[in-house]
Amino acid sequence: MSAMQDYYYWSLVHAVQHNKECSIIHTNRDGTEVWFDCKVHGEKTTFRVARKSFSWENDLQKDQVLAFERAEGLRKQRFQRRIIFHNISLVLH
Repeated sequence: MSAMQDYYYWSLVHAVQHNKECSIIHTNRDGTEVWFDCKVHGEKTTFRVARKSFSWENDLQKDQVLAFERAEGLRKQRFQRRIIFHNISLVLH
């Protein structure tokens, strides 16, 4: 992973984290995935920011499916009727 890719990833995480309407709800051990809860226009919104390297396009699709399944699990855990979820993937080359 290049220093520039690291910089963009952590700049994005830092910007979201320092928004007074956002809070971190999960970070994985290696720091390549951060989940946030934010209040956007009065509604709770969940964001996932991830930096990953994918060999094939179907690996990216599998990652997206897993992220949406985790978001759905979060919705059920919170007893919400619906969830607004945004998945931001920074794909490394």
